[in-house]
Amino acid sequence: MSDIVADVFEAKFPERLEDLRALHATIVAHMPRQLEVSASGGMINYVVPFSVYPKGYHCSKNTRLSAISLAANKGGFSLHMFCMYVDGQDSTWLSDELAKRGIKLDMGKACIRFKKLDQMPLDVLGALLERIDLPKFIELYDSMRPENRKAAKA
Repeated sequence: MSDIVADVFEAKFPERLEDLRALHATIVAHMPRQLEVSASGGMINYVVPFSVYPKGYHCSKNTRLSAISLAANKGGFSLHMFCMYVDGQDSTWLSDELAKRGIKLDMGKACIRFKKLDQMPLDVLGALLERIDLPKFIELYDSMRPENRKAAKA
């Protein structure tokens, strides 16, 4: 069986494999069951399969829609939570949960950044992932596709 974490990250970040494995295991345990795991772009991606959303990613119809991506760089880790665009309440919830533990959230619109694993407690990450409403994310994404925005304006 392939070790996707090692396949993606071992060459650049061998010292972080244990933390990356913990993050990956937490994501897989708590993400919506319909998502599939893949690797591309130097990240692990948790994607919506074509059987659930046949249109795929709007820029490349042969690419499945990504809901979550796990990345690492020299400064730490990042979780690209594309599915969090759906509901700003998830960002507020995450910020509040981390604040209860004395951790300040470092987040863009949907990119959560942290330098060390203790800045993203795995139980909080698991609870965040369980909040994902995949049908709502797909519905919002579909409404934002260029062809659907043009149709809505007409």
